[in-house]
Amino acid sequence: MNQKALSLYIRLHCPWVLGPYSIADIGVRHQYAGAESASGSLDEGKSLFLEATQHVYAPLFAVLDRVIAAQSTLQITFSISGPFLQQALRWDRSLIDKIRAYVASGYAIITAEADAHSLAFFYDRAEFVMQVAKHEQCIAQYFGTQPRVFQVAELAYDDQLAAWVDAAGYSVILADQYQQVDPRFLHRPARTQAVRLLMRDRQASQQLMAHISGSASGLSGMEFAAQYANSFNPRQQVSGLFIDAISLQETDSQPNWRFLAEFLAAWPSYGRYITPLDAAEQFTPREEVRTAKTSTWLVNGDLRSLIGNDLQKEFLHQLYDIKASVQDSGDPQLQEDWRLLQSVDIVKAMDDATHNSAPPHEAFLRAMNSLQDIVLRSQHDTTQDRTIREV
Repeated sequence: MNQKALSLYIRLHCPWVLGPYSIADIGVRHQYAGAESASGSLDEGKSLFLEATQHVYAPLFAVLDRVIAAQSTLQITFSISGPFLQQALRWDRSLIDKIRAYVASGYAIITAEADAHSLAFFYDRAEFVMQVAKHEQCIAQYFGTQPRVFQVAELAYDDQLAAWVDAAGYSVILADQYQQVDPRFLHRPARTQAVRLLMRDRQASQQLMAHISGSASGLSGMEFAAQYANSFNPRQQVSGLFIDAISLQETDSQPNWRFLAEFLAAWPSYGRYITPLDAAEQFTPREEVRTAKTSTWLVNGDLRSLIGNDLQKEFLHQLYDIKASVQDSGDPQLQEDWRLLQSVDIVKAMDDATHNSAPPHEAFLRAMNSLQDIVLRSQHDTTQDRTIREV
């Protein structure tokens, strides 16, 4: 058996977009993101999703279909975020049908994660557990499968999270490459019994994404497959190649789908496809990995761009501080709207290094005004003074 093993991960995500929401809207309008306007025109969130479907998801699935038709060994690990699933159910159910077909045919598995695409694990453990349970219920309902591989938004990872995942009975947790740990081995998280750790092969994944996005050139997909295979040493077990599909929507040029198709079709000449579950069953963990801090696959490798500045800290503090009143309201729609604001994309927009249509302080005000409206709705009183504390 050829021991060069590739574990292909594809993240399917489309962030909720908070539209303009001023103090004048508080207590009057309760739609913060992802809804059609009264005139029936497309709002920014729906437009972005349909554009992403046209330019990224539809051609990506077409590539996967061609590769599967040509050779039946492809194995895919899909991460399907709660925001992506909710928007696909609302605006393009054909995407759900396509993924379900991959799963039913044995070509794909799906990871478990927090439904709100949130950092709730680090703020409210009970809320996090509820979100994970909801995501699993949705995956079972729409795709007919029970996830055994776990991840958190932005591949956030630390020892405490790994311990929780182990206790919850998952087989594998995914993370970004951590410091100098070799990502081409399966590892054992510290203070765990059975769960295994598979890391993103950062350099190889970045090279693959660069070629697909068009920011790198000079190699065909077949040549890249040969180069990638030659980068393995004889002892290495498995390489996790991660594709962040939605980031391809942010590039200036059209994605190079031919490159991806050539690479995926060529790989069986050099190695094999496996899922993280296969890796956990076939390989012995190389070493125990202990983390000194929470890691992510973001540019700085940690949580700084998500919870690092005063705007983000203030918003997150107030967001989780109102949980009791939201839960006590007994209003399912109110609770869903509160969880929408937990998405990491909402707080990421408040970071200066994030390139968004609205500047960080405007993103903060939109989120805080939305949060103030949720507070008023939880109190069943939309007549009080509309006030918001600014940082």
